[in-house]
Amino acid sequence: MFSLLLIIHSFFFGPTFVEKGTLIVEVQNIQVDQGMVWLGIYRSEDDFMIKEKSILLGEQVQNQEQMTLQIPDLPFGEYAFAIFHDENNNGTMDQNLVGIPSEPFAFSKKPPSKFRLPKFDEVKFNFQKEQLKITAELKKWWQS
Repeated sequence: MFSLLLIIHSFFFGPTFVEKGTLIVEVQNIQVDQGMVWLGIYRSEDDFMIKEKSILLGEQVQNQEQMTLQIPDLPFGEYAFAIFHDENNNGTMDQNLVGIPSEPFAFSKKPPSKFRLPKFDEVKFNFQKEQLKITAELKKWWQS
């Protein structure tokens, strides 16, 4: 009887554990040997590009053209990420007078347009593996 209840519970409510894995983001094309590379991971359109609603990870740049950032124990699901290289280490993505980013950045996928922020659905990816590696190449706005 107990096993029948467990089967019914699993069928209606899903597994009783959350599957997790490690997301590995290889950041390429680091041009300046100073500052921080910041990675924000978002779970939904409502959270996308809101710093306080992200999983945020930062790492100091030290004479390297690329770095690897790892996010262990990430629950399986759909995500999108944004990365920027805070070259002057002021804690913010610098922009010019008309709002165009002046520091290198990348998203989890190449956005369809550089003339606006991408939507979550345009750059999302499905995370369903024990380990997933995604490569992101930093570029300045006029290079993308």
